[in-house]
Amino acid sequence: MKRLFKQFIIACVYFLLFAGFAWLMWGLFYVPTCTDGIKNQNEENTDCGGVCQSCEIRSLSYPLVARKIFSIDPQGNATDVAIQLKNPNLSWGLKSFDYKINFLDSSNRILPGSLSGKSFLMPGASQWLMQTAKFAPAELTEVEFEIASSTIEWNKLRPYVSENEFVIRDKQYKLLSAPAAGYAELTGTVENKSSFNVNNVEVQGVLFDKEKRIISFGRTVIFSLRQDEARQFRIFWPKQFINRNPVASFDVFANINFLADESFLQRYKQ
Repeated sequence: MKRLFKQFIIACVYFLLFAGFAWLMWGLFYVPTCTDGIKNQNEENTDCGGVCQSCEIRSLSYPLVARKIFSIDPQGNATDVAIQLKNPNLSWGLKSFDYKINFLDSSNRILPGSLSGKSFLMPGASQWLMQTAKFAPAELTEVEFEIASSTIEWNKLRPYVSENEFVIRDKQYKLLSAPAAGYAELTGTVENKSSFNVNNVEVQGVLFDKEKRIISFGRTVIFSLRQDEARQFRIFWPKQFINRNPVASFDVFANINFLADESFLQRYKQ
């Protein structure tokens, strides 16, 4: 019995020595990370805050897809795609993210010709993402939208920025007739009443019938809009819409990435 007890004590000593050595080696060579599940840096909570990603950002919700719309030109393999995104976060926007639009057939198989791009989403916004006149396979029956979560850059809106300082006025939709080429156009003016210049103002137009069903959509870009400047825009449709219902109303949006420093003059960067 004494011999068995002595063997137990010796085994415990060896175990403690081995455990102590292993702990020492782990402490010497282990490098803390922001994904190790341990609060071992200057983190506010486990794996967030301090040198890691903000704990507030970790609690944010991803954008929601509110609507997916596409139309195919019956005379060719061109398609227009529009995705309406909603940001449930009122204080944080997506300064930048990569996305992909997959084309699916009737069996939900991914077809060749997927679209990809980069975009942004303002805090609390409901915002359209449009790709027009893109090649699509004839078998297309559905589209699938996905954001590459690893590419998301979150940011807060600058205190000096107000979207209300960019005014859209003189909006007019009309059908075109000879000698003018094309089918229809949506025109108007965007006025910059802010105290800074902006780049890449994307103007989007969405057309509705009397039942508020979307007939068509389009976009154009104003590459530079200076302080106190007003510039005209024109969204053009070359062919008759697939939906033959008359246009009863329309919405026009001016999308500007107020979350990116590149949109403003150097003196406004903070």
